[in-house]
Amino acid sequence: RDFGYDVADYCDVDPAFGTLEDFDALLSRAHELGLKIIIDQVYAHSSDAHAWFAESREDRTNARADWYVWSDPKPDGTPPNNWQAVFG
Repeated sequence: RDFGYDVADYCDVDPAFGTLEDFDALLSRAHELGLKIIIDQVYAHSSDAHAWFAESREDRTNARADWYVWSDPKPDGTPPNNWQAVFG
């Protein structure tokens, strides 16, 4: 959704940039030409739709509970801080 920092699938290519087959062809041609390809894997930025995030937020005891930073709300139920986030 935001071109790299809202990753829902680490095993595919965003359709805005083509297909996995397009990437494979690019990689193959680059290697034929003696070139290297560097990709940017941003594991610290996953989507709220990603399975890792969904599992992490289920409870504090599951295998991925500590993969994200969770904070309890203030006693009145409001967010734990005044940080704002705007995406899109």
